[in-house]
Amino acid sequence: MSSKKFFLLFSVLTIFVLSGAGCISFKKSGNDLGVFRSGDKGDNWQQKVSVAHVGVADVSIAGVNIKDFEIDPSDSNALYALSEGQGIIYTYDNGDSWQLVKFFSGKTINSIAVDNKDKCNLYAAVDNKIFKSDDCNRTWKLIYDDPRADNKINALDLDSFNTQIVYAGSSQGDVLKSLDGGKSWKAINRLKSSVEKILINQANDTRVVFVATQKNGVYKTANAGESWEESQDILRTYGGGLEFRDMVYQKNSLILATKYGLLKTTLGNEWQAWQPINLITAPGTATIYSLSVNPQNSAEIYYVADKTFYRTADGGKTWTTKALPTTGAGTALLVNYANPNMLYLGITKIKK
Repeated sequence: MSSKKFFLLFSVLTIFVLSGAGCISFKKSGNDLGVFRSGDKGDNWQQKVSVAHVGVADVSIAGVNIKDFEIDPSDSNALYALSEGQGIIYTYDNGDSWQLVKFFSGKTINSIAVDNKDKCNLYAAVDNKIFKSDDCNRTWKLIYDDPRADNKINALDLDSFNTQIVYAGSSQGDVLKSLDGGKSWKAINRLKSSVEKILINQANDTRVVFVATQKNGVYKTANAGESWEESQDILRTYGGGLEFRDMVYQKNSLILATKYGLLKTTLGNEWQAWQPINLITAPGTATIYSLSVNPQNSAEIYYVADKTFYRTADGGKTWTTKALPTTGAGTALLVNYANPNMLYLGITKIKK
């Protein structure tokens, strides 16, 4: 091949890669979105946006909006970033480099669940559909397709005791359950508000499931969905307490981020006895975008409100603050369960 033809072929291939060609629309590293990582509990942050791609050194996810994170329960170096409009972005090296799931190119990912007994089994919620991969992201198949196009699947979680049991929640308030890994589904509850998050008590009793709704508080089942308890009465006593922002379960406590602020309850017969966590800001004055708790120490709580990172080591008695290292908002926050000094921050450009 002549040098002229080789140069032309190389130029065409380069344009093909950088343009995405059905994959992610890469942004140059001058942008300050994507993912940031801290190794010292949020004192210092470093943008981690490099994409593992042979021959292209400067492409990154620095311009991608990150909605949430899901960490592999069996591999603390495996992290999945749920993006807005760019599909699933994942890392197997603790964020040093990222890879793409081409199947979801151009899609917004609402939720991901990873099998704790087989890391190659994954579930992803996109629009009104649920997809499953049983080969570590190589291929995906549709396992649920809601006939209502506007009924978005917002939340997924897997039972860690029996990973064939899958829960899903929709924007029209449906709570779905599968007993066979997604082959068949049934509705176990129909709530009056959009389901935003589902958390299973993985540590103690997986029959205990919490379902957070957009504007109607939190629901709990202690028997895998046969009956339900509601939290509206006590949460509505806190102005904005019914409006969901985020939710974290740790050991025997449930922490809820709401329009009011942070509320906490200890599980048991009195699980609805929510109490506010003291914040620096007055109730209802700051928009909380994300929340996370140290899995090894529930007194260490982290959240992002507006463009500020907040941290407490004593359950909220005192707080330290730090301005975010970005012009975007911290819409995703996660503490690494194996190394609680390691935090991940996902950034989104908030439209005004």
